[in-house]
Amino acid sequence: MQAKRIGVAVASSESYDRAALHGILSYCRTHGQWKFYYNENPVPPEHMLSRMAEVFKRMDLQGIIINLWFKEVLDTIMPWGLPVVEIGGTVAGPCSSVHVDNDAVGTMAAQHLLERGFSNFGFIGWHGAKHCDERRDAFIRTLAQAGCSCEVLMLPAPARTQPIHADVLMSQWLKSLPKPVGVFAWYDYPAREAIYACRQLGIRVPRDVAVLGVDNDELNCTLSDTPISSIDVNPTLIGYHAAKLIHQLINGKKPPAKPILIQPKGVVVRRSTDTLANAKPEVAKALQFIRDHATEGIRVSDVLHGVAISRRALEMELSRLLGRSPLQQIRHERIQRAKSLLLDTDLSILAIARSCGFRSASSFGNVYKGELGSSPAQFRAKHRIVTL
Repeated sequence: MQAKRIGVAVASSESYDRAALHGILSYCRTHGQWKFYYNENPVPPEHMLSRMAEVFKRMDLQGIIINLWFKEVLDTIMPWGLPVVEIGGTVAGPCSSVHVDNDAVGTMAAQHLLERGFSNFGFIGWHGAKHCDERRDAFIRTLAQAGCSCEVLMLPAPARTQPIHADVLMSQWLKSLPKPVGVFAWYDYPAREAIYACRQLGIRVPRDVAVLGVDNDELNCTLSDTPISSIDVNPTLIGYHAAKLIHQLINGKKPPAKPILIQPKGVVVRRSTDTLANAKPEVAKALQFIRDHATEGIRVSDVLHGVAISRRALEMELSRLLGRSPLQQIRHERIQRAKSLLLDTDLSILAIARSCGFRSASSFGNVYKGELGSSPAQFRAKHRIVTL
């Protein structure tokens, strides 16, 4: 069988792209023979595009997988007449696309910060990036549904302009925000810059400003002065489905009419959002107890045992802060833990149920489906690569 010849243009220095490459390779290991021709993700100026064109044209490719950042790149490769699958969702164009559901990312960010008790919110983005706009709009829309508004800072994309003191603009903006405030940065790099600016200004993170990023770039997130909470967009699964799609296109399948959207895995919580704004000390203590012990089969009476607050008062405060009862919060924490185990381990459904405080797989399945609309097995099959 002749090997399929695929050009791959991504940024090997970026954790997102490296994870996507792992997903691509995972698909290809079990679907015939493949030959890859790698080119570092090209950006303008023109000589970079010409270099990529020269390399790829020599290889007699059958298809291209690329993380696009600039429309000029798309304008260069589309006239070649090859199947193209882009994996970034940054640039709208005529090629096929597999990328994270950016509406879901923005919604998840808003829900995470709302669950931290914030009533003031901010968003940091860059001009000219489609996926940034989609995340911002979903973030603002979800906050509006909760009766909240959002301050927005849109900065020029550094790769397309000369620096114009973006750090000064960010510092001025952060100082102007009402505190405490939950800030959503459209990916991890501006989240790290925001935390650095807060340190320079003497603003406490996360007590005064909580910061959430996207991509879960472990190096960026952990090298920050305050480790950054970040949304994991599941780039490995994106790469897997991109390889699956390019395979189908090479074999003559009609391109999908819409992008294939992959759901984000969830928020990886680190210090930058590990707080509870506007909460009374005893309520914060109760919530911390729930986070620490929810999977141990605790009841509301166990929560109340260690805090100086009545059941009715706790119910009222949690309803005000989170829109949940104490029992619902316990179930929520159990489900979040279960989601992580479903995605990141090979444990059976029964083992996960027991480790998360459920008495049986059936009771776990009923609660899980009530919370998320699908069974644990359906969730795992949809959001995880089983061939890794």
